[in-house]
Amino acid sequence: MANIRLEDLRTALSAEGLTLDAEDEVRLLRAWRKLENPDGCPFCGQHVLVGVPKKRRGQDILLTACCNQKIG
Repeated sequence: MANIRLEDLRTALSAEGLTLDAEDEVRLLRAWRKLENPDGCPFCGQHVLVGVPKKRRGQDILLTACCNQKIG
């Protein structure tokens, strides 16, 4: 990946007239994290995918520690 900072991308988008609302900012940050580390969490883009065992409806399941999504 080229040496582009997230803030540079925001500045370029703004210069092109694209205004990001709060929800778009979250999506941009998540996409940026996924680009920086494609082996991280597939749901939220965190750098490390960590599973946490939980019980739901009497079943043992594995959830991501970062965003509480079911793994597998």
